[in-house]
Amino acid sequence: MEFKPVEWFNSFVTDTQRILIVSKKPDTPTYINMIRVTALGLVILGVLGYVVELGTVLIKSAMV
Repeated sequence: MEFKPVEWFNSFVTDTQRILIVSKKPDTPTYINMIRVTALGLVILGVLGYVVELGTVLIKSAMV
């Protein structure tokens, strides 16, 4: 199987054009909902990271 850059690029451009034609700008309620879900995910990851860090600090201090 040979890599053909020109054919790959043409296929990429065609696929990109198809996606841009099908996609649409979200309305305001959908956009706000996406922001809320993203913010919630960031908060959950932050809390999880904090709990893991706190656990490692407590374990290290208990060993000393």
